[in-house]
Parts: sequence; C-alpha cells; structure tokens
Amino acid sequence: MQDYILIDQKIIENNYEDKTILFIFAGREDRMSLLLPYLKSLITQNLIDYVHIWNFARTEEDFIWIQSLKKENKFVLFSTSNQTDLPKNPYQSYKAVYKFYSMSNFKDSYFIKCDDDIVYIDTSKDSFNSFLNKIKTITEKSSYYLVSANVINNGVCAYAQQNKCNLIPNHLVRFPFPNENNKLGHAIEKYWKHGKKSQILHEYFIANKQEFISDSKKYREANLQQGIRFSINFIGFKQNFLLKFMLNNSSLDDEHYLTVEISKLLKKNIIIWMPLVVSHLSYQSQTAQNDVGLLKLYKTII
Repeated sequence: MQDYILIDQKIIENNYEDKTILFIFAGREDRMSLLLPYLKSLITQNLIDYVHIWNFARTEEDFIWIQSLKKENKFVLFSTSNQTDLPKNPYQSYKAVYKFYSMSNFKDSYFIKCDDDIVYIDTSKDSFNSFLNKIKTITEKSSYYLVSANVINNGVCAYAQQNKCNLIPNHLVRFPFPNENNKLGHAIEKYWKHGKKSQILHEYFIANKQEFISDSKKYREANLQQGIRFSINFIGFKQNFLLKFMLNNSSLDDEHYLTVEISKLLKKNIIIWMPLVVSHLSYQSQTAQNDVGLLKLYKTII
C-alpha cells in the first residue's frame, strides 16, 4: 500500500469474509450528496456491509466535506492528511485501491465499485439482492467475471436498453452500439453529441422512473462480447480477477484493463444485470448537458 493513503490498522484487521464492500473514488460534493441517501438505505437494509470512501477530491472544499463522512455508520474513510498531498495522476491512486483489495483479508469478500456521480440507485431488496446474488455466484467456471448494473448514461447500457429491451423509445433519440475510432465500446459522437442525448435520456428516465424500473425487471442479463471496453460506473466482482489485474497490469487506465484486457485474458464476459437500475450523471465530455439542472431533478426522486 502506498504511504499517501492513511489507513487505520483496525480496518485492515477486520474480518471481511462473506462481506459486501461498496467502494467509491470520491471527490465531488454536489453529486455525491445525492448518492449518500441510497448508500445509507443499502446499509440500513443490510444489503451491503461497508461503504469505503477513498478521498481523491480535487478542491479543498470537497476534500473537507468528504472527510466529514467518516462519522457515518459503516462508512470507512481512506485519505491523505491534506488535499494537496494527493498524487497529480489519479490512476496512481486508483491502482493503490485495487492493490489494497487484493490483500488476503478480502479473498472471500464481494465488491461493488461505484462512481461518485451515481445519482440514483434502485434500493429495493428484490432488485439489489438479485444483483448481489449474480456477483456471489461467480465461480471459476462462470462465463462472466464482472457484473454491471443497468446504468442510465452508459454507452453500452443505453444500446442494450433501447435495442435489446425496448426501454427507450426509438423516436426519443437513437443509441447505436458505441464505436469510435474503430474501438468497440468507446463513446459514439463524443458521448452523444457532448451531452445533448444524455440530457434527453436523463429527463426521460426521471419522468418515467417507475415504468422504466418495472420494465427492466422483465429482463435478466445482457452479455457483452469479450474484449469490449465498458464504462465501470457501477460494477460488482470478486477478488480473484483483481489478482490477475495486479500481476499483469501494464496500463494506468484501469477501465481499459479491467474490461478489455482482463476479459481477453480470462476469456470471460461482462454482463449487464438489467433488473438493477442506477443512474450515472455525466462524463467529462458531456459539456452540453445541464448537470446543475439535472441534479435538481434527481433530488425530487430521492
């Protein structure tokens, strides 16, 4: 573990056998404040055991806010002592997190990696438990190694939502399979014309949330072709493939390596678990999207 992360020794010595850990690369109060009620609900319902928050904030204000979360029950904070001590390259921090979870303490744990701008999670027991069960039943013989939720504003998920499950009307806006610069899974049209399509998609979901969630539960998994790049906004997995990641990782891009290279190495798929719906606010390229307005809308459905 790199020394810029401060860890309480008692945390490392916890028994994580058969425990579910949701971890977040945290940094932005404006959107993560919407995520907190959903995390607390998952904790209260005993659907997850711990929330691990890794403080990678880029402003002093966000850093201080994230530090305040350590008082929350079942929330465990990992941080530098000061925001200015963070490495300039975020991938350096991310790799340290994966290295931490590769330790023997976590060999029988279940992991959910959650972006800090997940602004909606279906926390109903049936939906979330079905997602967890899909993670927990991963074995060496499974055809898949990684499970994603059914994510709003995710290129591959949007394609499946519209073209496989009829969850998004064709007349609303079209979502073909992402393919940019001949790289399958990359965002087409610079993440949908820099955020114009994602704005429409968010507004449609918020206005039709109950129907969208109900219809999503009619489907099971959507399988991805091996070696397809996939945005890891809300994914679940076991430790075993992390060990391969740490041994073979020659790239600092964790998303590429975890979804493209590991898929090819293991000869296994990623699956999208359609019954669990979550919403991801934005990518950096979606500058035309009105994040402030959407955050206000998402607050109305908490």
